[in-house]
Amino acid sequence: EELQAANEELSTVNEELQTRNGDLGHLNNDLLNLIASVHLAIVMVSRDLRIRRFSTMAEKVMHLTPGDVGRSIGDIKLKMLLPNIEEVIHAVIETAVVKELEVRDQAGRSYVVRIRPYKTTDNQIAGAVVVFIDNDPIARSILGIKQLPAFEAVLNIGRPLLVLDEHMRVKTVSRSMYQAFGLTPSSL
Repeated sequence: EELQAANEELSTVNEELQTRNGDLGHLNNDLLNLIASVHLAIVMVSRDLRIRRFSTMAEKVMHLTPGDVGRSIGDIKLKMLLPNIEEVIHAVIETAVVKELEVRDQAGRSYVVRIRPYKTTDNQIAGAVVVFIDNDPIARSILGIKQLPAFEAVLNIGRPLLVLDEHMRVKTVSRSMYQAFGLTPSSL
């Protein structure tokens, strides 16, 4: 009877494990499909800065291979002009503060790099998630618009207008802004 009870208990535990393994398989498939569908270069690193997982876009953008899983991100020859990536990731892990940088690859393509802490379900920081967002189409569009004579024409008709960059520095000022406030280019 004791053997039969132990056997039934083992069968129950085995069924629970099979159910949990099935659930884990579904969650893993969901994660893989989510990462593949967002079309972002995503790299997950552990606390010791070893690559845990990456998206297919990361393979293209950062020239990673499946063999890079487990390697330190510092050992990877990045195609980005981002020399202190290890220090930045380590700071995010230690402070839990998100960092965002704008970088260029060796071909001159612009990316926004967003580094977030990798948090577990019990809110422990177990590493970082590094996302490379292709900023090049936006940067090229802005550059193209600024080069258009129509941009200057629109800027200089109507109301006073001041264009600032992301650091709140003056980039462009309309003529009506100069006139309305009695400004000169040297006063800005």
